[in-house]
Amino acid sequence: MSTETRGFIEIGSDHRFKDGQHIGGDTFLCRRSANGERTISVLSDGLGSGVKAGVLSTLTATMALNCVERNVPIERTARVIMETLPVCRTRRISYATFTIVDIDRDGRARIIEYDNPTYVLLRGGELVEPPRTTIEVGRNAGARARLHFSEIDAAVGDRIVFFSDGVSQSGMGTIAHPLGWGDDGARSSLRAAVAREPDISARRLAQRLVTESLRRDADSAHDDITCGVIYFRQPRRLLVATGPPLDPRMDGELADRIHGFPGRCIIAGGTTGNIVARELGVKPQIVLRELDPDVPPYAKMDGVEMVTEGIIT
Repeated sequence: MSTETRGFIEIGSDHRFKDGQHIGGDTFLCRRSANGERTISVLSDGLGSGVKAGVLSTLTATMALNCVERNVPIERTARVIMETLPVCRTRRISYATFTIVDIDRDGRARIIEYDNPTYVLLRGGELVEPPRTTIEVGRNAGARARLHFSEIDAAVGDRIVFFSDGVSQSGMGTIAHPLGWGDDGARSSLRAAVAREPDISARRLAQRLVTESLRRDADSAHDDITCGVIYFRQPRRLLVATGPPLDPRMDGELADRIHGFPGRCIIAGGTTGNIVARELGVKPQIVLRELDPDVPPYAKMDGVEMVTEGIIT
């Protein structure tokens, strides 16, 4: 995605193992292509929990990530996965589910889902229902699998949220949620979280949903709980200035560049900080909160987020 026209793609996730398990049965992977043209994320949920589920979900997510990165058509990618995964003899279902989100540099996102809860699209803080089509894919022994495909043009401020059924089924069997929290409960929680904090990061939003799910399980997860969030936002710019100019006549230019920078600025070095403060006519204020015995305190001044000591920091 072009940062100049569409924004920046921020990806975050959070996960809790099923209570009593030391290995998760869910896998979340993401990768940006070397040329920056593609951003691919995959969430897979292995049947059951523990080692076996973890191996199968990792296999599924890795195959999906590699196929999509190599421009294998998404229907073919799904078919490769479906033909590779075995089917449980008892339940007659696949050993792993998956959600694949493939985003190009122009912000066009392709999402394909198989047996995971339906992903959520938040636009302007509101829930949006994107159009979906159903794809049938052949698999072993002549069986057919139904996958859901959608394509959207993402805009700055959009969030794509996808999660495992540990979220939607949390609280199952309780008085409040006898059939589980459900997709609607998760969607309402996401909408409320963004309404309270419109700029909430991808990682924090994922953490909020996982925490809410865990709370419904009385803080003892009945299944692996995983959430991934993709947030299309404006890039955040940071300038780090360290070391004074070799020529004192350039002090004013350094200060002007810092003062005119369209973003946050940090100055590393007391001498550099004093030069900029002198040129801008401001006074640094030492911050004495949260002192560290090994690092000198930092300072703040107008137009600069932080001024730190140089060498140690």
